[in-house]
Amino acid sequence: MRGGLGRTLLTTFLVLTIGPLSLVSFYAITRTRQEIEQLSLENLQAVVLTVRSEAGRSVERHRTLLLRWALAPEDVSPRWSYWIVDEDGRPVVHTGGGELLPPEDVRALRWEEARVVQQAGRLYVWIGVNLPDGRLAVARVPAEEVFRLPAGVPPVATSLVLGGRAVPLAGAELPPEVVEVLPNVPVGGQIVGRQTPWMVVAVPAWNGTVLVGVQALDGVLATSDSLAGALIAATLAVALLTTVAAAIMIRRITRPVFELTRTAVLISQGDLDRRASVDRTDELGILAFAFNTMAERLQDLLETLEQRVVERTEQLARANKLLERRANSLELSAEIGREIGRLPSLQAVAEQAVELIRERFGFDSVHLWLFRRRAHNSGEPAFEERGAAGEPGDPDGVARLARECADQGGALWKPLNGKTGMALPLRLGTQLIGVLVIVSSEPFVEGDLQTLQVLADHLTVAVENARAVEMERAALEKLQQLERRRSAFLGRMSHELSTALNSIIGFSTLLLKEIEGPLTENQRSDLTYINRNGQHLLTLLDSMLELVDGHEGEETPISPSSLVQEHTEL
Repeated sequence: MRGGLGRTLLTTFLVLTIGPLSLVSFYAITRTRQEIEQLSLENLQAVVLTVRSEAGRSVERHRTLLLRWALAPEDVSPRWSYWIVDEDGRPVVHTGGGELLPPEDVRALRWEEARVVQQAGRLYVWIGVNLPDGRLAVARVPAEEVFRLPAGVPPVATSLVLGGRAVPLAGAELPPEVVEVLPNVPVGGQIVGRQTPWMVVAVPAWNGTVLVGVQALDGVLATSDSLAGALIAATLAVALLTTVAAAIMIRRITRPVFELTRTAVLISQGDLDRRASVDRTDELGILAFAFNTMAERLQDLLETLEQRVVERTEQLARANKLLERRANSLELSAEIGREIGRLPSLQAVAEQAVELIRERFGFDSVHLWLFRRRAHNSGEPAFEERGAAGEPGDPDGVARLARECADQGGALWKPLNGKTGMALPLRLGTQLIGVLVIVSSEPFVEGDLQTLQVLADHLTVAVENARAVEMERAALEKLQQLERRRSAFLGRMSHELSTALNSIIGFSTLLLKEIEGPLTENQRSDLTYINRNGQHLLTLLDSMLELVDGHEGEETPISPSSLVQEHTEL
């Protein structure tokens, strides 16, 4: 078994190591050549772009010098050929040698950045600057002065191609095979010659001129070839060394694994005292130690299984007892809440609630402290004990606990003269209306706080309901008192008004009957007006009394009009 495992591991190691290592080496060599080639091409492109960028900055410098010369000729000593031409392209001022371009080419310099022109077998860069007076300043600068390799840039062969002819700027002239492939080089692109071992990069300059950079591939790939040879030799050496090392390591690995397997088989057959030998500190030693630990725990578990079952059963019984106690407490809380919710007054709630809680839960004493509401702007409401049941043993401690709970606004408990006191806030929304203090000789258990807080919430609702009932009763008494005063006022006013109207209507009627003697027309007219208005006022008074009596729903009293009519008939 040991030999089979060792051979299998060694064969697997060789297949999975040497094969991928060879593939990795081949991929690394190929990838390295490609990356070196790509990096060299990017460097060449960066050099050509740098030459083109430096050429642009050189043109700007020559344009600045040309403008200074055109504006103040006496302050500038020209190095190259400068002209000032009119709007038709004819020279007006000239310094230095050389031949001016044709007028149409000169006028085109007004809008061009620069122009490369071949004259007498040499390339020149023509630069133009528009002057404020409408004329044009023109400068002719040799191309090699504009297209330069900056300091610190690796030297490469750079040339300007104009009209199919390549004029070298730096380095050697372009090889003939490069000149042959120039038509295939896209402007702004690059080409790597596989058959012709050259890298070529072309960048547009001005008016159809192309800036070309050339570098040989042989020198670029020489480094990658030497690196490939070294990598192959290193791969072979590593493969040989790893094979020898693998054989040694596999033997060291399989021996303790075999011993550990044999020990596991013996333990599975019932020999629980068997242990694996731990004689090393590596992963296999840790594995053997962990295996021995698991075997010891398994043996201990089998020996103490019955005791663990008993302990877990007791824990479940205690948990069930706690759940049953909490359920009973919640049921008692709901029952107490229903009973005290039917009490008619706040004092009855305060007195009977504490007695019910003490009796049903078996506490030593229960105390209810409430904030007494005061009138507006009369200071803080007083905090007083409104109900107590049982013997607390420490009244001062109960009072301190209640005030401390009111100050903190949260439930708390602490020892009180050998007992345990718990204070629960009675909170209605965000308003604290009182504190319920419970004193018990038995310690509180887990879950009692939540259960008793539910009881405190029921008590809060009962207290607020009782206060609302008392406020309604007080408001009803005030309304009844106001109604009695209103009835007395209306009765007195009705009597006073009816007496006066009785006299006015009665005497005016007697006078109209001419019992006291004949009346003139004016007197009759005045008495008729007085009698009619008296009757109208009496009708209004009857209507007002009927409206009030109709709202009261009582028996309608005798109206003033009936009294006046009776008096008149008499």
